[in-house]
Amino acid sequence: MKSIGNIKDQSQILIIDAIRLSFEIEKTLYSKFWRSLRLLEKVEDNLPPRPSQVINSIQYVWEIIDTVNRIRGLIIYVKGLSHNSNEYQLFSKNTKSIEDFRNFYQHLNTEIPKLSEPANPIIGVISWVTKNQNKSKTITYGSIISGNSFHSLAVDTWVNRFACNLEFSSDKLSIDLEYIHKNLQKFTRFFNKWLINNNYLLETEMIPSSGSFYLLKQQ
Repeated sequence: MKSIGNIKDQSQILIIDAIRLSFEIEKTLYSKFWRSLRLLEKVEDNLPPRPSQVINSIQYVWEIIDTVNRIRGLIIYVKGLSHNSNEYQLFSKNTKSIEDFRNFYQHLNTEIPKLSEPANPIIGVISWVTKNQNKSKTITYGSIISGNSFHSLAVDTWVNRFACNLEFSSDKLSIDLEYIHKNLQKFTRFFNKWLINNNYLLETEMIPSSGSFYLLKQQ
């Protein structure tokens, strides 16, 4: 990742840093998330996965949601970045479901009483298309309320395939995580191009900082 330069406002440097690093964090999380799902695909259909496997995958989802929501909040404060541009507008519109989902979980104390009956496990449900394109899997963890029957991916009967590849849902809310990821990738390219056009990216690479500290030995 290139270093930032030619910006005098410290807050702008930190905001842009936070956005760019969040891009990288989401990319890493999404890759790890898919690897966790591929491991779950290896579990036999008649056997339950290990709790740690399911929790691991769901944890990645929530970290992705938080990261994308953070980016949505930060880009508002970038000076000179047009909010009227097509790329900005599309990203804001196409990732709006992230904000709705996160707000729901930020206020569970008031949202739980409003849930439909019977409700899905509160942590959410992940459904995805496996390497075998004719098969999908669904995982969740938590209490299954009597009478509940949570759904898997919808099928487009016209073309005989699943309507989406990766969905996270809870009660009446759902997110197409692949769609969110692709929109973030598009916005990342747009944002980096904006930085280049404004001469905010230097030729030098941003190098991680580190240090080692040793306690003095007692005499």
